[in-house]
Formats: sequence, structure tokens, C-alpha cells
Amino acid sequence: MAIYYKDERDLQLLARYVRDQAEDAFAVIVRRHIDLVFSTALRQVRSPELAEEVAQSVFQDLARQAHCLAPDVVRRETRRQLREQAACELNAMNTDPSDWTHIEPLLEQAMDALDASDRSAILLR
Repeated sequence: MAIYYKDERDLQLLARYVRDQAEDAFAVIVRRHIDLVFSTALRQVRSPELAEEVAQSVFQDLARQAHCLAPDVVRRETRRQLREQAACELNAMNTDPSDWTHIEPLLEQAMDALDASDRSAILLR
């Protein structure tokens, strides 16, 4: 069994999963992203039980379609998501928690404006 370090990139893990059917590599991806996927789903469906089902479905879809993801698309999306995440973290440091009620509708509107592939990439991230 291979050991997967924290700094190993998701793209590498996904490639191992596809190439070697390495379930442990996929498990690392799930552990890294489950909280974000669940919280995103929860914002959309507003039900913890349904959000769990949505999160499970997201990872099932990723497992089924992992072989279809072109490495350049994944790399591009990963870089974009890292930039977005850094911007969000900077904004979060400057945002009062009570401001969330003003931010949430804007976030949902922005997510709805994305095309399906971009929205899926962000939700997976």
C-alpha cells in the first residue's frame, strides 16, 4: 500500500486512482474535500440529510468519471480554484460574521451564473 502525503496534489491522487484503481488515493481526495462539498450542498439544499446525499453523489460521480478528466483541464481548474480560495480567505478575514446574510445571496447568484463545468469544479474544490 502506498503512503500519500499531505502535499501530494489531487491531480496526482486522481491519476493514481484511475491508473491503479487505488482506492486509498481516492479516499484521500474525499477526506480533503468532503467538508467543502458538504457545506456547499448544505447551502443549496438547507437539509443536512439531503446535503449528505448530494456530497455522496458528487464523489460517486467523480469516481465514475475520473478517467474522462483531461489533466490540463484539471490543472487549469486547480490553479483557478487556488486563486479563488486565497481571495475568499482574505475576504473572510475582513468580514464580520453578521455580514454573511448579505454575502450568501451574492455567492449563490454567482454560483448560478457559472456554467455547469465551472460550477462542478468549484463544488468539488
